[in-house]
Amino acid sequence: MQPGDEYERLVAAINAEKSTMRDFFWICLYTGARKSNVKTMRFDEISFDLCTWKISGCATKNTQSITIPLSREAMALLRLRQKSIKSSWVFPGRFGGHIASVGSA
Repeated sequence: MQPGDEYERLVAAINAEKSTMRDFFWICLYTGARKSNVKTMRFDEISFDLCTWKISGCATKNTQSITIPLSREAMALLRLRQKSIKSSWVFPGRFGGHIASVGSA
């Protein structure tokens, strides 16, 4: 196995997923945030001007709010999702609310 092969396999596996799961995994990697926080991410928590995501203290493990800087790649992905999704959730569930499980992916 050559250096970088594992990364290439990871990228291929993520990009093979359907759009919601693909975008979910990329946001997890771009932000380093906990899976539970990414699942409950809302568009009103994202500052598209400042390129940040503010996670409320009630959603964090230590009850203190966190502001995460967002990369260009994360912002581009979030802008595309905002244009195509009619929900306040970045990753809406099939029956309302946010996605509940990513285990099948």
